Amino acid sequence: MLEVWREACRHIEIAESVAAIADQLSQWLPIKRLLIRRLDPVTYHLETVADTLGSKDESRDRGLTELSSDNIERLMKWCQLGELAHCASRHHEHSFTLAAIPTSLTDNVLIGPLISEHDTVGLLIMQLRPDAKISEHDEVLCKRLLEPFAAALENDRRLRELKALRESAEADKRSLLSRLGRNALGDTVIGADNGLRQVMQRVQQVADSDAAVLVLGETGSGKEVIARSVHQRSTRAGGPFIRVNCGAIPPELVDSELFGHEKGSFTGAVSRRRGWFERADEGTLFLDEIGELPMAAQVRLLRVLQDGSFERVGGETSIQVDVRVVAATNNDLARMVQRGEFREDLWYRIAVFPIVLPLCGSAVRIFLHWQSILLNAPHDGSE
Repeated sequence: MLEVWREACRHIEIAESVAAIADQLSQWLPIKRLLIRRLDPVTYHLETVADTLGSKDESRDRGLTELSSDNIERLMKWCQLGELAHCASRHHEHSFTLAAIPTSLTDNVLIGPLISEHDTVGLLIMQLRPDAKISEHDEVLCKRLLEPFAAALENDRRLRELKALRESAEADKRSLLSRLGRNALGDTVIGADNGLRQVMQRVQQVADSDAAVLVLGETGSGKEVIARSVHQRSTRAGGPFIRVNCGAIPPELVDSELFGHEKGSFTGAVSRRRGWFERADEGTLFLDEIGELPMAAQVRLLRVLQDGSFERVGGETSIQVDVRVVAATNNDLARMVQRGEFREDLWYRIAVFPIVLPLCGSAVRIFLHWQSILLNAPHDGSE
């Protein structure tokens, strides 16, 4: 088992980990095929991320499996038990486990839940040889495999998140450099262009305070780079910096994503989940494309900005957090307020200290349009 743990942790790609572990397991267990399926925590779709089959048939099982709400609830409850299910045929009594297994796997299949920090992150699926019999000792051994496979899947998730963050930051940096006509971004950038110099001066001015910041710029103009600069120059630099793309969250899941949910608060909520505000405590929460937030979520966001408290979906206990919010948008929020599409009181809260990226004329025109309104807006005392 120690060797299994070593293989689970020493490979960067999860497919390599699974292949290496399968070689080890073949010495003890009659395994014909082994798969890892990742569970999306938001959509509850299942995706095969590793498969030892290595043939053309494998492509059939690479797509997403969308489970029914009933199967989701039953599957999640079963996963929390941490037990294995032996599906001797496609007519197995636990239909919800069969729904999670690729159709190319016909019979003699073991399936087990992969749990990380009390959350179900995926499934381990082992197809046994047709004539194989599983002893009690074999089942105990298979159950012990769940933890190292869960660790491998969690490592894969973190690697994917890191790659996504790096790619996003690199894209923003390339966009900034192309607009500056430079090949590298160094300290001299602050003085390379009058407009950018002013932006960085405003970053320095606001970094040490806890004032809410609104970064205005078109898509790809470097808004996340500026938000990270504010965080890295602040006293919160040692805390988390979490980016949330408000426009990418389905409206019905916004509250759960931002504020978390309690177990049983809705179908599929089989365990408690901390939202992004809790995870960003003592750090900075970057709300990108804030203009895409539904009106109902805007009300709850306003309360957090006012007193730093909220309740999880389905919860009654008030949670207090210390989070600095940096928001960004490519929309004209002033016009959205006039059209009733964005709350005026929330707009005043997030635009305490606006930073406009003067890299394109349209952004400047938008800024000038609502700057006159801000000058006459009620002031909350923030500098």
